[in-house]
Amino acid sequence: MNKSENNVIRIEIFGSTYTLKTDASEEYVKKIAAYINNRLNEIAEKGQDLPTFKIAILGLIEIMDDLLKTREKLSKIEGEFGAKTSELIQKIDKRLSSEYSIM
Repeated sequence: MNKSENNVIRIEIFGSTYTLKTDASEEYVKKIAAYINNRLNEIAEKGQDLPTFKIAILGLIEIMDDLLKTREKLSKIEGEFGAKTSELIQKIDKRLSSEYSIM
């Protein structure tokens, strides 16, 4: 299937069926739906008879919290990786220039 073509995928999230038109694979979309369902079911089990919309909002808040924390961690790792890469390049350059300098 061409990447520009869209898939029509039916998923169920917390008892409601949704039809999505997406260029993502069915496996990927169903993985997302399963993740959302798990989070919403966890909240529903803890919340004493909360309405569905409140469970959905709490799930959204928790998922966004996870996303933002993950982005912060990734940004920190990228910064550390960049700093370490620069440090290693400087060490290599220093070593190469000392080994190949003309005396």
